[in-house]
Amino acid sequence: MREILFRGKRTDNGEWVYGVPIKDSHGETVMVESVYECEEYNCRGANCLYVNENTVEQYTGLTDKNGKTIFEGDIVKGHWGTLFTIFYDEARLQLRTRSQLGIERDIDYYQGYNDIEVIGNIYDNTELLRGETE
Repeated sequence: MREILFRGKRTDNGEWVYGVPIKDSHGETVMVESVYECEEYNCRGANCLYVNENTVEQYTGLTDKNGKTIFEGDIVKGHWGTLFTIFYDEARLQLRTRSQLGIERDIDYYQGYNDIEVIGNIYDNTELLRGETE
């Protein structure tokens, strides 16, 4: 069974936080370690961090060749140096990758190679999506 984990960018400082996303009593998205931390979804504690709901994405259950967790929205370097974005295809209920050229492949295609590497994400590294290099 894969670990259920989410990440999201904090609204106050832009740092990534990990946990469970919920809505507070005002409808704002909050990341908490567990839903029991916020009494009736009134978050006032230090462990209730407000996040931009558009950045909330789920852990895939997979790790890259360096053991780094792979989340939706991550940019990975695949076989032959090709860059792919990880996303969840709800219609097919499976993880897929999409290259800069729009080529889509099932994530299983890469599991056997053990050579994919997380090199960024779609929020912090937009230059990778445009094909720019440092």
